[in-house]
Formats: sequence, C-alpha cells, structure tokens
Amino acid sequence: MKSSEHRLAPWPFLAGAARRGRLGQALLLVGDEKGCQSAAAAVARWRLCEGDGGEACGCRSCRVRLDAHPDMLHVCPEPKTIRLDAVQGALARSQSAPLWSAMTVLWFDPVTVMTPEAETSLLKSLEEPEATMQYLLTAERPDQVLPTVVSRCQIVNIAQTPRTVQPFRVEHLADHGRDLQEDLTAAAEAVRTRYLEHPDPRLLTLFDVLVEAYGGVGHNLNQELTRETVALWWQRIIRQRATAGWDGLGAGR
Repeated sequence: MKSSEHRLAPWPFLAGAARRGRLGQALLLVGDEKGCQSAAAAVARWRLCEGDGGEACGCRSCRVRLDAHPDMLHVCPEPKTIRLDAVQGALARSQSAPLWSAMTVLWFDPVTVMTPEAETSLLKSLEEPEATMQYLLTAERPDQVLPTVVSRCQIVNIAQTPRTVQPFRVEHLADHGRDLQEDLTAAAEAVRTRYLEHPDPRLLTLFDVLVEAYGGVGHNLNQELTRETVALWWQRIIRQRATAGWDGLGAGR
C-alpha cells in the first residue's frame, strides 16, 4: 500500500479503487466545490507520493506543497474561465516525463468553466492519454460537462462524504427512485465501519463488490442488474455472518 493511501479514507470508493489498482486515469469528481477540491487534492497526493511505508511518509513529494510539486499542474479560471491557451499549455507541459513521481497530475478545477474550445482540446487528450497522466476534473454535476468528456472519465460522486451519508438498508436497492451511488456510498461506509470493529475478510469482499458496483454506475452500466447483484452479495455475506453467530449489518444498516 502506498504511504499516502490513508488520505483517501474519507471517500470509501476512492480508497477501495486505489487499493485494488482500479482508480481511473481520468476522474470526474462530482459534488460541492469544497468536497471536490478536498478529494482531488487527496488523489493528487496519492498519485504523487513516492513512499511505500506507513501514514507518516517523509518522501519529498509528500513534504512539498502541492502547488510547488514539479509533476502537479493545477489549471484554474483566469479570472472566470479556463481558456484554450491554458489547457494547451498544461497539456504540452504534461507530455514530458514526470520529474519526481510515477505520474503527472493534471487538475482542471472546475472543468465547467472551460470555454468550448478548451473542452474540445481536453477531449482530444483524454481520447489518447499518456500512460503517466492522471486527469482530475471537478464539477457540481456531470450534466454540466461535455458528454463526450464524461464518457471518458470514471465518475465519482463525492457530494456526500461518509460523515453525512444516510444509514443504509438493503431494501433501498429495490427502490428505483433512489440515487444508487448514494446508497452504495452508505453501504460501503457501513461495511467499512463494521470491518474496523470486527475484521473479517468476507467484509472486504463485500466492500470490493460495492466499489465495483459504484464504478459500474459511473460508467452507465445497467442499474437494475447492479442493484440485484449487490443485494445478492449483501444477503449472502451477511447471512454467513449471522450463521456464525454475529448479528452483522443486517437489513437495518
């Protein structure tokens, strides 16, 4: 595990995808501005980290300010929009090999203020990304972003952090009027909390299922099938735990 993976802990799906090597090369972080910026900064720190020890990493990438890191490009409005020349300049700089880290992080904050020409330039880069690039895009809603850009990104809804998600009930999966990603976030937090109290590899398996499901929803996979698959896994693992004499998460979490 990379030293900086603990930075992703407030967002279970980011942490789970990172641990399993499934974090997308292009991430669209969706939610309120403060939450998006916190999550994007955490992902950037994780990608740039050069260490492989515990939480107290002393590598140069973790010591330096994020805005001073040579492999970090943070593109912001000047003053109210992100123009074509800013995007092209950042993309040109990112073509060089990273100086310190394994990847260069290119963060457009927020992508929603890009001019149409700038967004088209970004799209071309996303279609054939360099292997050493991590794209971070932030937006309040995905429908504010060019659909072709959205289709090339892994969408992560961070509008609700684990501190504010509502308690999960497995019955929620049968309610098609609910936000599936929010329910999956609540389910992951419930599993994570229980695992910290009662470590059990079956709970990690369930957590991985939730991470896969969340990523699938972000890539527009069939939500009905996703709901059924998650419900089956949830009931199977919780039933195993109950058979072993543990009350588990049950239907009420």
